[in-house]
Amino acid sequence: MLRVERADVERFHQIREEWNRLVLAMARPSTFCTWEWIHTWWTHFGKSYDLVLLFIYREDALVGIFPLASRLMRVKGAIVPGRVLSYCGSTEIYSDHVDVICAEQDAAECLDAVITFLRSDCPGWDVMQLSHVAEDAKLIEFVRGRSIPFDVSVRTVSTAAYIPLEGDFEAFRETLSRSTRHNLKRARSKLHEEPGVVYEGCDSNAIPNAIRELFDLHNRRAIQKGTQSDFRGEPLVRFHGEVASLLNEAGWLRLRFLRHNRAPIAAWYCFNLQGRVFTYQQGFDPEWESRSVARVLLYDLIEEACREGIKEIDMLRGGWEFKAHWTSHRRELMSVNLYNRTLAGRLIQGTNRGRSALAAVAKRLLRAGR
Repeated sequence: MLRVERADVERFHQIREEWNRLVLAMARPSTFCTWEWIHTWWTHFGKSYDLVLLFIYREDALVGIFPLASRLMRVKGAIVPGRVLSYCGSTEIYSDHVDVICAEQDAAECLDAVITFLRSDCPGWDVMQLSHVAEDAKLIEFVRGRSIPFDVSVRTVSTAAYIPLEGDFEAFRETLSRSTRHNLKRARSKLHEEPGVVYEGCDSNAIPNAIRELFDLHNRRAIQKGTQSDFRGEPLVRFHGEVASLLNEAGWLRLRFLRHNRAPIAAWYCFNLQGRVFTYQQGFDPEWESRSVARVLLYDLIEEACREGIKEIDMLRGGWEFKAHWTSHRRELMSVNLYNRTLAGRLIQGTNRGRSALAAVAKRLLRAGR
C-alpha cells in the first residue's frame, strides 16, 4: 500500500539526489522530469503557482514523484476561470515527455495512489492539464487502461520525431535518401574546408554566455523570417543559463556550436540522458543560411552521438517538415485532461467537448470537400 504526501518547498530544495535516482529508473527517462529542470523552473516561474508536489512512499521509502503546480486561470474557450493543475514546467519552458517519476514496475501503483489522493485529500482543483505526454508514457497507459473517478480526455497535440541509432555513422547515413546523403556530405565538406570554421562545445564557465549566443542566433533567424519566436525574453534566458549549467554539472548537457573565427554561426542546444539525446532548440546566423549551417551542425552532432554509442536522437515536438528529412520515425504527443466534479470543472469540460465536436465536424467537411 502506497501513501502520498504533499511536499513543501524546503523538501523540494533538498531532494536532488533521490529525485534523479527515480528519474533514471523510469521506463523512458526524460530531461524534462529531472530535478534540475523542474526545480529551476520553480525558482524562475513558480511565483505564479501553488506547488502541489506529490511524493509517493512505500512505508518510509520514496518510490515516486508527481510534480504538479496549481493556479487560477481561464482555460482557453471556457466561460469561467478554474483552478488548473499542470505538470511543473509544461507551460513556460515547453517540456515534452512528462510522466510519473518512478521505476517502471511501480508506475501503475504510483498513479493509483496519486488519483486516490487527488480525489480524497486535494479537493481544491477543477481540471488537470498534462501536455505533451508521449504516446508510450506510463501515464497514457494508465488513463486508457484503468477506470478512474474523473472524466478524462486524451488528444494528440503534436508529434516528436526521433532517429534510432542502431549502428555506426555509416549505418545512420544509409537510412537517409541518396539525395539527402549527397547534399549533406557536400555541404559539410565545403563548410569545414572554410578557414576558421570549427565544431565545438563549451566549457562550464562559458555556458551562460553560450546560452545568450544561442538565443541571439535563434531570434535573428526569426526576425529574418518575419516571425516572433516564443524562445525569447530575459526570464527564459536566465532560466536556460542556470538550468544548462546544472545539467552540465550532472553530465546531461550537449550544447554544440559551429563557429567561424570564434563567432557563432550555428548552435544546437541538446540534452543527453540514458543513451538518448534530446534536440531542444537551435539557431543560426541568417548570413550563413545558404551554407546549410544548422543542418551541417546536426549532422556533426549525430556523428558524435554514434561514436559515443547513443541509441536515439529525440527531436521533440513540432517541425516535422524539417525533421522528415532525417527520419520517418515519430511518437505522438498527447494532451491529457482530468476533470474534477466541481462546478468549474464541469463547465470547462463542457467547453472542451464543444470545441472537440466542432473540430470533428470541420474535419469531416474538409474531407467531404476534397
